[in-house]
Amino acid sequence: MKKKRYKQTFLIIAIFLFGVVNIYAETSKVDVQADSNVVAVVNGKTILYKEIKADQQIIQLGYAEELVPARMQLIVEEVETKRLAAKIQKIVFEKKIFELDITASEKEVNTRVEEMFRKVELDPNQANEMIEIMRITVDALEEWQENPSSADAIYNQKLASIISKEQWKTHQVCYNTPQKLKKMRRLIPTNIEDMKKNSRASTRNDLLYEKLRNLITRDILVSDIEISNAYKTKYSSLTEKPNLEHVRESLREEILFKKRQEKENVWWQNEYKKININIIDERLKEASKPAL
Repeated sequence: MKKKRYKQTFLIIAIFLFGVVNIYAETSKVDVQADSNVVAVVNGKTILYKEIKADQQIIQLGYAEELVPARMQLIVEEVETKRLAAKIQKIVFEKKIFELDITASEKEVNTRVEEMFRKVELDPNQANEMIEIMRITVDALEEWQENPSSADAIYNQKLASIISKEQWKTHQVCYNTPQKLKKMRRLIPTNIEDMKKNSRASTRNDLLYEKLRNLITRDILVSDIEISNAYKTKYSSLTEKPNLEHVRESLREEILFKKRQEKENVWWQNEYKKININIIDERLKEASKPAL
């Protein structure tokens, strides 16, 4: 089996088993006091440090050179600020979904899931192959946890044909406790239908966001004058210009996207003004602003 194929396989698995990716966000060292600290209170809901805490070992994996403490601290603060911002935005999002009574039916979710699987062209045989790769990887990690000094031998015997050595080292950092590995094994699907089931929660959330966005921007239109002006701006410097009618629709889509984005940004800013956000950890103050 080629390594390139395996990388593509793991990307698809990450999409369908995003719960596994969430394990990467867990920390390898437990600091009970720090983890239990409240970093923010949003509309009465507390957010604890352990919910946003960054793992320095995993951060280091993204850099060839060893990060000095000051640089590492800056990156940790950046990661944790983004995570806190995402938590706050989720609270605002869920509040508006409830207030506006926006829902996604089972039929809508099922249809979107099927569309997604068709798009990646994943058939039952490919799914079974992916699942087997996951099981082999988990088995190898369990063996490594029992005998850490055998990491190279385990890789050569079980994994060399399906992942790179760098990926193997990454797995060792991300799944470095029996608890994390146990959680990963529980999330491995049994077949393609199980994969679809595991993707339903994220798919439902995507649908709800789309419906909210469509509601926010439902009154936006693009006029012929706007298209004409965009055409002049985009193609005025060209000697040979395309026929306006040939690019009209693409220009309309570009303008519509920009106008919708601007309207949505204003909407989020206004919604944030309506809620009570109290950032207790001074390092993370920027998380109080919507991620635009």
